[in-house]
Amino acid sequence: MTCAYLCTVKRIRHFALIVLFSVMSIRLSVGNDFCVTNNFSFQAGEVITYKVFYNIIGLYVDAGTASFTVTNARLNNRTAYHIVGLGTSNPSYDWIFRVRDRYETYIDTATLKPMRFVRHVEEGGFRKDELVNFFHDEKQAISTKGTHPINECMQDVLSSIYFARNIDFSKYKIGDKIPFSMFLDDQVHNIYIRYLGKEVVKTRYGKFNAIKFKPMFLQPP
Repeated sequence: MTCAYLCTVKRIRHFALIVLFSVMSIRLSVGNDFCVTNNFSFQAGEVITYKVFYNIIGLYVDAGTASFTVTNARLNNRTAYHIVGLGTSNPSYDWIFRVRDRYETYIDTATLKPMRFVRHVEEGGFRKDELVNFFHDEKQAISTKGTHPINECMQDVLSSIYFARNIDFSKYKIGDKIPFSMFLDDQVHNIYIRYLGKEVVKTRYGKFNAIKFKPMFLQPP
């Protein structure tokens, strides 16, 4: 089961990272689980939409939406999942902080590793475009700014969500953690997520079985 955290409008600036930690279903362990390849959790045609709210003294205001779509594609003569994530502020509040973010990843259907990552960001007066091609056999990520070394299990910020949804965490105990690497902004980010157990979450739409976890950045050596 997946869920979304409430966040402020300015937090939408970190749309991809927020979504990564708020919507993925994940098993946490000690090991190299980010190299598992079996896909049993999603397929082309899936569309997921989240509402993002701004908390003003206990009052939740509709700040925007985050949506994710999956389609089939071909890239470099290989079959791929083309996944698009959109983060958009509510037009009524664009005068406060306008957000029009688009994230794309092409994931190899055979390995669930990213082949290409595309990002177009419009957040207030900030603009950024990013294009990264992954060459896993050569352990390289090539962006518009250069060539970067990566490990064999590297993910991008969007592919991480869909890869993590395929990890079975049922045999792991509270306190287990999994480290993994994510490529973003021409850097390798070392992250781990600590599993905190399961919980039944009550909402206006009913009760949902949820996974509880805490994302953490690894300390630099």
